[in-house]
Amino acid sequence: TVGSTFADNSPTLLGLTAQNTGGSMSIYGNSRDPNINRLPGKPLSCNYCTGEQAMIDHIDRYSEGWNGNEPRFLIIQGNPWNSEINPTGFKNIQTRYSSGEYAGKYVFVRPDHIFQLIREASGLTINPGAIEGDGEGLTGAYFNGTNFETEITNRTDTCINFEWSTGSPAEGIDTDNFSIRWTGEVMPQYTGNYTFYLTCDDGGRLWVNDSLIIDKWERNQNPSVGTIPLTAGEKYNLKLEYKDARGTAACKMEWASAFQSREIVPKSQLFKSIRTGLKNAPALPEVKVYPCSGKETVTVEIANCNGDDAVTLSVYDIYGKILLEQTSRTTMRQLDLSPFPKGIYLISVHTKDYSKTVKYIR
Repeated sequence: TVGSTFADNSPTLLGLTAQNTGGSMSIYGNSRDPNINRLPGKPLSCNYCTGEQAMIDHIDRYSEGWNGNEPRFLIIQGNPWNSEINPTGFKNIQTRYSSGEYAGKYVFVRPDHIFQLIREASGLTINPGAIEGDGEGLTGAYFNGTNFETEITNRTDTCINFEWSTGSPAEGIDTDNFSIRWTGEVMPQYTGNYTFYLTCDDGGRLWVNDSLIIDKWERNQNPSVGTIPLTAGEKYNLKLEYKDARGTAACKMEWASAFQSREIVPKSQLFKSIRTGLKNAPALPEVKVYPCSGKETVTVEIANCNGDDAVTLSVYDIYGKILLEQTSRTTMRQLDLSPFPKGIYLISVHTKDYSKTVKYIR
């Protein structure tokens, strides 16, 4: 009854420990109701263990007969009034089961992680109550220069978790003195205060919901952590700017809330920006767009264009949503539109100094 009550009323709860030591695991909640949290109740392997030896005895006892082919989950409860039930005692237990005959058989994890693993092994969602998005990542614009001087290319990055070391982050980008601007939207999985973390070497700043929550543009300036209240399922504008001056380069964006551990902000919760197509720049002298195989493949020809300039071709639907984007230095390009239904499209051409958009009917 208690387990079912928690399943009915605690949509984000990962699991329950139970005092019936060594008993079988129960999964509470109506499997036919998608709004009910299917909730595992895992009996403890030891109730109020009194010291290190008691923990060892119970771990050994409930490890007997393990076949090595499927996981076995053990949860130990320690009596905190005993002098050996402390961080040192727990560390001693972990060290014992990390070497010799035990090596590779045991993994020690946090309580939230073990219940996520139990849920995964039981075919249950590992983030109950979370609103999962279908995002594709953020739009990244890559520049030479530490203050966004010369845009070289842009692309969709599924998440911000990069370790470039001393290399270049993209073709045409210098290995030092470059900057990147990621834009789009972020959708939280839970309602509550979210803490965002930036890990970057030379400089970074982050806006969420148009508020600057992290400003660490200089090496010794301000913390690289910011908190903001968000509502589950809603999309918020997000902009992240990063610069690398010299040496190694890396950038990572993480988040955490009361309902989820610190993690890289996942692709599913990031949505790239919808660009409008035209830049505030003079029009290109001449752009020709014509079919080369029915109307599924089109050729885009750019006349009187400097062959040294990067050329970005973007395809938008009639509502202005970007569908396809390519960047190169060629003045004639073919675009395959076969993945898209028949209709009206906008094909936009950008260089460093010029821009032009052409309507195309497929």
